[in-house]
Order: sequence, then structure tokens, then C-alpha cells
Amino acid sequence: MDKRQEQISLLTNEEPIDEETQALSEEIGKALNELLDAYITDEEYDDNLRNILEDDDYLTEELIDKIAFLNFLEAAPKDEFSKEDTEHIYLSVIDSFFELSKLISPLNGFGRDRLEAGLSLIRLFEEQYWPVSTRIVPENAEAFSELIPVEHYEDIMAGRKYAIGALRHIGEEVYAAGVVVYSIYDEEDDYPLVNIEWIMAHESVREQGVGNFLMAQVIEIALMLNERNKKTSKSDGEEEALFEMDETAISVELPVKQTDDEEELREFHVTENFFDSWKFGFSMTYGSKFIIKLSDVGESDMISRKKNDNMAEVRSLGELGDKGNAMLKAFFKRRNQKYDADIVTLPYDFFDPDVSCVTFSGKDISSVLLFHRFENGDYRYECFRCIEDEYIRELPKLIAHAYAAASGREDGDNMISGSFDSEEGYEIAGKIIPNARVLMVYRGVMYPPLEIITSEEWGKLRLEAGFSNDKIPEEELTDEDIQEKDVELMKTFIANNGFK
Repeated sequence: MDKRQEQISLLTNEEPIDEETQALSEEIGKALNELLDAYITDEEYDDNLRNILEDDDYLTEELIDKIAFLNFLEAAPKDEFSKEDTEHIYLSVIDSFFELSKLISPLNGFGRDRLEAGLSLIRLFEEQYWPVSTRIVPENAEAFSELIPVEHYEDIMAGRKYAIGALRHIGEEVYAAGVVVYSIYDEEDDYPLVNIEWIMAHESVREQGVGNFLMAQVIEIALMLNERNKKTSKSDGEEEALFEMDETAISVELPVKQTDDEEELREFHVTENFFDSWKFGFSMTYGSKFIIKLSDVGESDMISRKKNDNMAEVRSLGELGDKGNAMLKAFFKRRNQKYDADIVTLPYDFFDPDVSCVTFSGKDISSVLLFHRFENGDYRYECFRCIEDEYIRELPKLIAHAYAAASGREDGDNMISGSFDSEEGYEIAGKIIPNARVLMVYRGVMYPPLEIITSEEWGKLRLEAGFSNDKIPEEELTDEDIQEKDVELMKTFIANNGFK
């Protein structure tokens, strides 16, 4: 059996079932059916297991058909099918694995097995043919720039965020088909978190599995973090059970849309349904991000009072000259806080030299207010930090200095966005700049389910529910099985049911 068949066999139970196992299966089935009946009596419960089993059977049947055509393709004479057709049929099989992985959870149990089968098939395809995905780094980011908003693009270029790109053949040419941008939060005293910042498929290949393809690879990263943490736990002499509740979660924030634009609403619902299908649980809450017009900063009473103060003690980064970078690094070294690592690793020129500013205590920086300026002239607040809590009183002076520098430019009324570091930051900002708007969001999180259903248990449940669990043929087609008319039928199938 080759590597591809090994991955496919995860959905099968190829060994004969002995009487003892069959009896155990019937007992398990009886208990599960009692559970099923309880769910079915609840009309509001949409995801009852009986419906999931029916969906599972339908998707498995679909996968079997696709695998048969995949075997057909591989047994055909060399160069009988184009690169585009070869890629499409493989990706169609891969997407079926991902659809099957979502039925309960792709993070553990049989869902994870199916997810990993699809991921392994991607690796196998890339070994045998060509890449269909790539890590987006500064050297290749330009090829995906049209699919990435400027704020995320510049963060990728600065090494602050991560991204994966999907590649697809159209004819003989390869194009950027989609992107997912994500951040990893892995603080020592907190649960690991992978946050999806942005996901987008090119409009020409939407509804063709690109989103599933990218999401599966983000989940793979979360699973790798879990495995690393478990190994670290064992090496530290801790019990592995301690990490059962510390599994890496995957999160996303979707803005609450208030619009009458039907197309915009449709796109939002498509996005929301996509995350729902991957079992993200959503709740409405205030987001951690704020947005404000530059002119609204000037209307703050506290900032207005500071305009006439002596600003000599506040200096922009640009005024620090060649020593600025070293002085800023020394400031963060004195603070010695792990949560500053994200800021410390950014290049010095990432911060706007005129609007970003600092105060001093003697010859050393005592507080900093840092901004990044986008190509369109808008700003993003990066951080406010100070050496001691007493220096927080310098924040209004810093904001007033930054406002004066930004409003002196002839860019119009630019927007300022940013994220709060904490509840205290939210409260302080509310007092200093009350006009800042905090957006409402749907916050979605994918957690591993507390109960795990293994592939073996799921297979027994399928049998108990009356569904076959031995559908995938072990033998591949031979050259003698392939006729010219079959090749034409194959091409028709790809055109009608593939990813075109």
C-alpha cells in the first residue's frame, strides 16, 4: 500500500470484526443511540449525532468517487492530463478530507486524523509534483500583495505576523489564489493562541476549497504548538494531564456589520458561515481595537490643555538622531518585560520618526509613545510604555506632541487605529480621548472538545447506524482499465466537479 493509500485508509476498517468486538460495538451503539434519541427530542439542537452521521456518510461517498477518479488519473498515460487538471483532482480529494474533519472537531479524535490525512496528501502531492502552498515572507510577499490589506502586509514585511499563501495553476501559469495571515501568542503564563488576522481567496477561485486549504494549515500550526508544549511539560517533569486544558486555541474577530449594502452583507455572512463550519463558537463583545480621526484627538479637552505646555521635554524619534535606535533598545532592556518582545523585534524605521516620541529622565528615556505610519497616511498606535508607573502622567504630553506632528502634515484628516494592551489601557484612553470608537466584534474561538471520539470508535458508530465502513477500494486501476473514452469522461468530471 503506498503513502496515499495509507492516508486514505484512515476512513476504513479493513480488518474483519471478530464476535467479541462486534458484541462490544453493539453495546456501545446501544448507549450512543440512547444519547442520540435524547438529542433528537430537542428540536433546537441542530448538530445532533444522527444528522452528523448522515453528513459523514454523504461526504465519505463523495470522497470515494473522487479517489476513484484520482486513481484513474494516476494510471493514465503520462501527460494525458494538464497540470491544472492534475492539481484540481488532487485538491478536490484533499478538500473532502478537510470537510470530513470538520464534522465534530478537527483538533482531536477522528476529525484530527482526517485533517492530518488531507495535510499529508498535500505534502505527498508537493513531493511528486509542485508546490500548492508557500510561507509568505518578504522575498515573495509582493506576489500576494493584492490579497492582503496594507496593515497586515507591512506587519508581514517587518516579521511581526505570519502568512501562508495558496498557489494554483490556471493553464500553465501559477497564480496567487489565497492568503491567511495569523499571529501567535505564546506567553509563558497564558494559554497558547493562534489568532487569524485575515483570510482571503481570490475572487476567481472562491468556493473552490481555498479557504479550507488555508485554515487546515493554520490548525496544523496550532497542533504543532500543542505537541511542543507537551514535550516541554514532560522534560520539566510535570504531568502531561496539566496540559489537557491548555490546548492551543484558534481565534478570530469579525466586525459587526451595520450596512444596507447587500453585497457587503452577503460577503460577511459567507465569512461567518465559513468559520461556523470549522466549529468556531462566536459571541458578541467589544473588540480590543479602537479607531479615531486625527481631528477628534485635537478636540480632547485634556490634549487641548497640554497644547500650550512647554513641550521641550518631549522629543520625537527623529530628533534623537543616530543614537535613537540604541537609546530605544536600552529603554526596553531596562524595562525587561517579556510582553515587550513583539515591539523590541521591530526595526527602528518601522516607527514614524516624527509622530513617535519619548520623554527623558536625565539622559535616559523614561516613557515612549510609538506609531507606525501606513503608505496611505493613516497611523497605527503601537504602544505606550514607561519605566515606572509614575511616568504615566507623561502620556497626555506625548499624545499632544504626536497630534501636533501629525496634524502639521498635509495629508488630510487621517485615521488612527490601534489595540488596547489591557483593561487599564482602555480606561485611560477613554479619559484622555473620549471620542475614540471601540468597534463591536463577533469573537470566535475554536477549542478542542472535552470528549474525544477516536477513528475506531467513529467507525463502530457508523456501522451501528447502518452505514458501511469499508468503501474505499484498496487496488488502483491499471493501464488496461483505461480506455480513450474513459479519459474523456475523466476530463468532463474534472471540468464539472473539480475546482474550475
